[in-house]
Amino acid sequence: MKKNLMKLFIVVAAFFICTTANAMTGLEFMRYTLFEQADILKPIIISYVSQGYKQVPNWPTLASEIDVQIRRWGLGDKNIEDIALEAAKVKGMTMW
Repeated sequence: MKKNLMKLFIVVAAFFICTTANAMTGLEFMRYTLFEQADILKPIIISYVSQGYKQVPNWPTLASEIDVQIRRWGLGDKNIEDIALEAAKVKGMTMW
């Protein structure tokens, strides 16, 4: 029962990520307030945890690093999921 519920949760989270953040670029992400960014980042963070990543940063830390990555490296036209993954790895997220 718990396994089926967890699988359903992962599918719902993946669907939400695909519909919300998939078409969003870095510049579009920066237009939102911090709390709106939290609504976008929380499902992405949940997907990292479900994929088995360790030391996943919380959403304020991740939002701050995404802002740094966009401003420093000019990643405004890149997909927010890709930027979030790179930012999380910079903050110490690992697969093991």
